[in-house]
Amino acid sequence: MACSRLLFLPFWWKNWLNLRYNWKILVTIFTIWTAVQWTYLHLSNKSSETQFEEFEIKDHDSLLRYFPGNDYDSVYYAPITENTRRLMDLVGNELGIQYERIREYNNSAEMQFDMEQQCRGSCFAINFQSLPDLGTGSGIKYSVSSNRIRSSPKKRFVNDDEINHQKNDDEYIREGFFTLQHVIDLQYMRYQQLDPRYELLVNVIPNLELGPADSYRLVNFGTLFSILFKMLLLSTFLVPLVEEKQNGINEFLNLVTPMSFLNGLSFFILRILLYGCFLVINLTIAWKYGALGSIHFIYIFTLYLLYIIASMSYSYLISVCFFSVFYAKIGGLILLIIPYVFSIVRGWITNLAFKLFSTNAFLEGLDVLQTFCNKHRNFELSDLTRVIKDDFSSILTVYVTLICQIMFYALLYNYLVCVFPGPGGLKRPFLFFLNVRM
Repeated sequence: MACSRLLFLPFWWKNWLNLRYNWKILVTIFTIWTAVQWTYLHLSNKSSETQFEEFEIKDHDSLLRYFPGNDYDSVYYAPITENTRRLMDLVGNELGIQYERIREYNNSAEMQFDMEQQCRGSCFAINFQSLPDLGTGSGIKYSVSSNRIRSSPKKRFVNDDEINHQKNDDEYIREGFFTLQHVIDLQYMRYQQLDPRYELLVNVIPNLELGPADSYRLVNFGTLFSILFKMLLLSTFLVPLVEEKQNGINEFLNLVTPMSFLNGLSFFILRILLYGCFLVINLTIAWKYGALGSIHFIYIFTLYLLYIIASMSYSYLISVCFFSVFYAKIGGLILLIIPYVFSIVRGWITNLAFKLFSTNAFLEGLDVLQTFCNKHRNFELSDLTRVIKDDFSSILTVYVTLICQIMFYALLYNYLVCVFPGPGGLKRPFLFFLNVRM
């Protein structure tokens, strides 16, 4: 143990001298990075004054204007009965729909199939489960579906894009869904010869003062941090790592001492301390400017710290691909940027990238925390396992994913560095780990 400590000190001193020799470059990078982060936080820190804005109240006539009126827009209904025909005649007259745009079917399955296959515009399908006879006074039961609205009531949706002072309606009103539902209810009352004299007024629900910049401030700050950190990682981690390989230092240390791993250990510890100090500085500035929202500092710090360690582990892994500093600068930059491409689109490849790349897991974690900020909710310990948005993970899942990525990158790096050691290294068989001697 004492021998290991004594050997660790020279390696520590060697890596420390390397950083100290490049202190001007490091100070320049950190200064530019801090200045860019501070500039964004300062420009986005607009003092919000309370604004009282009144939107137009929508009555019956204004709602009718939302209903689609093109030739390709149709209304389908089923089943065909005397009662449904009479009610749909009233609905069509109220909406001003031509007779050709109303199509009737014997059953809902046939109706849904034809709407999906034939509709070339905005179409609605009405399935009447119960429509009492005239004068019975019983309630009506029906369902409405649309080829334009794909929102499922069984899913959880958090609509953060409907920002105050930008929109005074939502998808159900804009697509005419609410208008159709209102007219069916109104005409059913007339069909049953009830008094339909009532006034319907629709307006937006009052919400908190929230601007577009505030809605994505935590995500924007984190994305900017991630991009700048990748540039820092390339110049202060990946390139020095490949440089030692190019100069044969790793193979030389493997020959002269069995404790050569201490060189890599001291290399890793020094840089994680360096990145950690800079992380605290940046998060402190962000906290002072209110960019962290209502999220406790420890949860955000944990996310950023795990991301930094996972990115360092990923850099170890991609360093196996390069034996020259020149190619490491070009290829390393490409491999560090590739994960951002998968975050642009949503689909199965994004879910796969979330599991494989630390950048995608980090960005999803930021999105989850931003949602809590937008809802002005305090993030508590019990919220670690809460899935607040559909098709997204809990923040605990993000933590676990980053930890698994750290271990996966490290194990894969240690395997590949044995199989592809580079010039002058001792190459081992692909299944060397199975040749265990007792």
